[in-house]
Amino acid sequence: MLTPNPSMIVRSPQRPLDASPTRCPRICRNLLFSSLWLSILLGLCRANAWAGSGAILAAPPGIVENGAPAFIVLGSEAMGLSLAPSDLHLMPDGRILVVAAREISFGDGVRWETYRCPAGQEQSITSQVAVDANGRLYAGIRGQLARIDFNPDASWTFSHQVALPTDQGFQSAFMDNVVTMPHQWFWSGSSGMILTWKPGETPRVIAQGYTVDRLFALGEDIFISEQSSGALFRLQKDTTTAERISAPNAAPSDAVSAAVALGPTEMLLGTSAAGLMIFDGKNLRPFGGKSELLGKGRRFNDLCSVGEGIYAAAIDTLGIVIFDRTGRTLQVLDRTLDHRLSRVQRLTYAPNGVLWALLNEGVARVQVPSRISYFEPLLASGLEYAKPVRHDGRLWVLADGQAMRGVYYADGYLERFEKDTPPGRF
Repeated sequence: MLTPNPSMIVRSPQRPLDASPTRCPRICRNLLFSSLWLSILLGLCRANAWAGSGAILAAPPGIVENGAPAFIVLGSEAMGLSLAPSDLHLMPDGRILVVAAREISFGDGVRWETYRCPAGQEQSITSQVAVDANGRLYAGIRGQLARIDFNPDASWTFSHQVALPTDQGFQSAFMDNVVTMPHQWFWSGSSGMILTWKPGETPRVIAQGYTVDRLFALGEDIFISEQSSGALFRLQKDTTTAERISAPNAAPSDAVSAAVALGPTEMLLGTSAAGLMIFDGKNLRPFGGKSELLGKGRRFNDLCSVGEGIYAAAIDTLGIVIFDRTGRTLQVLDRTLDHRLSRVQRLTYAPNGVLWALLNEGVARVQVPSRISYFEPLLASGLEYAKPVRHDGRLWVLADGQAMRGVYYADGYLERFEKDTPPGRF
């Protein structure tokens, strides 16, 4: 079930309680409409007169003055879950899937249907699940990979288990994480083993000894980012070895922690602390732009495309940053709006213009692009009265007797407003 699109909702006009056609003479209705049009015309006249006497100018080139996008944060309890979620998926039918150990919830953002694991089943979902084209779910359990079946009594159970390769000594390993690609599914866990398996196949080990931070594909090549060393490797086809791509002096801060396609031959990579990089399959180079929010020293938990040439980044301890191919920041949804946004783990974008974010304590639903921007978090004052003014190309706001000056990041994105009122003045 898809989230309703506000632009598609038609609301019936509300008639005043004392103005029904059976009780209000026609002359009264005509007077009512005449006074309404008079109010509108007076308002337009005032607006035009104000605009003609120095309306606020548009932002100069290179300056972005968007507020926070429209968003909602849903805690675990709002989705019928008793535990913190560990995985998030967009289902083939448009629903959102949220996984939390022994509970699985499907919803459209408003209504949720929750399934629980029966008390007699010891195994639970340790982290991530795989979703096939038909909406069936699969997960790794101790020494096995299993399908998840849903029962009429709102419970779910594991079935059709496939054992891990026994000749590799991983009979008790957990395949906690999975990356699904059109032709292969890649499973990994704390054991250091990486294997491929999807329904109808036999599990096959393709690499061993890697603490995987991120696994991604570029063309036909599969790449592994090693968390402990920060090195980047290309898997060798039909072998269990990998070719090192990164420099010999790579550090853990260089580890690739997020990836999204820039095009058929390039990837945009987020790192543990080295900023954003562009990767062409052989070489890494820094991503352009002057954004302080996308620079070094920040960990990128995930990257997601949210439109043609527009991307969203989940930045640890900060929130969500929306930016374009040039590196210019377009909108920010950070922890000052809700503390739960400081730990965004995963992003997925729905065709109806909703960006879903997996948080440590729930999920967030963000409208991208947002029809409304919210500036209240940027202002250190109330908003009973507010008047924007542009001075020397920058934005000022007079709000409730306080003059506040706009403060911008290096890339020209409006960060906040600071009070700049002379002492003793109001």
